[in-house]
Amino acid sequence: MAVGTAGADEALEVQLTPLLIEKPWASLKALLTTAWSNVYDGYISSGESPPNRVTDKDVNVINRSMGTRSKRSRWEPIINKGELPELLKLDPTWDLILMDESDWERNQVPVRIEAAVDALVRPYIQIAAATKVLHIKRPALVPVCDADVLGRLGVTESEASRATMAVCVDLRREGRRLLEPLSALQVQVAEELHQQISLVRILEVLIWKSHPNRGGWRLKT
Repeated sequence: MAVGTAGADEALEVQLTPLLIEKPWASLKALLTTAWSNVYDGYISSGESPPNRVTDKDVNVINRSMGTRSKRSRWEPIINKGELPELLKLDPTWDLILMDESDWERNQVPVRIEAAVDALVRPYIQIAAATKVLHIKRPALVPVCDADVLGRLGVTESEASRATMAVCVDLRREGRRLLEPLSALQVQVAEELHQQISLVRILEVLIWKSHPNRGGWRLKT
């Protein structure tokens, strides 16, 4: 059954922080219609990127669109590996928010995500760049974890893999609670912007937009 879009821009209470994102559709639309989102999210939607290996174009896209300054030479050892075993162990159909708890636990998804992060992180490739690439590969499973998302969620783990997992756990819990409004936003993105965006990307964008340097939020009182 299709999820209705009526009320998609009603205030969205995010309990992680806590925040009240007063116009989630307006905030989401503002970001998804930027030139840089058209490059990054458009690249993901195109399906052009191979799912299990990192390519020159992946690196070029995050450098052009996501504020990353990663030299190709830093990525060369990863690119030259071809298919990564850590990505092969992450089923492309897994969804951070929709996945059943029994499947989540049986497949040890947190451990596998941590391993994928560890496979990419190294000097000059830290959590933000690593998760920007992993989100390209598994857009329904791995959120982008830049400094603003980590800061807004209060994630302080020093290891990139543990910090990523802390974000994933928070967004999975909150995303399941907010499944109905997030699904309505997903439908509205598809209908009005003609884009296919994952639920976790929608929630992560709204968290990112809630940073004090940006608008679209207020502290819940």
